[in-house]
Amino acid sequence: RPPRHRHWTVLVTCGMGAAPMNVPPELAGFGAERAEIMMYLPPHWDSRSADPQNAWPVGWLRLLAAMPREQGTWLGWGHTVPNGRPFASNTLLCGTMLVDPLDAPEPAAICPLPGGGSVNFYQLLPLYAPEMDLKLGEDADGLLDLMEDKGLLNEPFVRVDRPCAAGEGEPPPPAALI
Repeated sequence: RPPRHRHWTVLVTCGMGAAPMNVPPELAGFGAERAEIMMYLPPHWDSRSADPQNAWPVGWLRLLAAMPREQGTWLGWGHTVPNGRPFASNTLLCGTMLVDPLDAPEPAAICPLPGGGSVNFYQLLPLYAPEMDLKLGEDADGLLDLMEDKGLLNEPFVRVDRPCAAGEGEPPPPAALI
């Protein structure tokens, strides 16, 4: 549970950064080889539940942490991964983007390793389909600027019903998803 001074729960992968990822040659040696992923959940969220409405954040952290090793690829800032359908019946969020941690100063997003190198920490930001389309059609900075302008990054934790930054704005109520 979160301490009193912070009103959200932090989930962080552990082990993704143990081995270097297969980054493109032009990024080799620039510190993109190692990463861990984090996600912030509201304090009432039961992240240990098997209920799909609560379990998808942990499942996605596991999936993304294994992806570089299993697929011989890499994940870094601005990368998006679609789900193809909503994560759960109570939301239309259906994709993710990796961003710098929203509640931490910039230096806290990089952990230097004792033997040299570093591990980058990225926040998993769930997205709606129109936001994924906007990011893919423009870029991550454009989507983040739009989200910032609309005040959607003021709370770092996941809201399954947050307004959509692109397209219609408000998502339909969860009852409409059934």
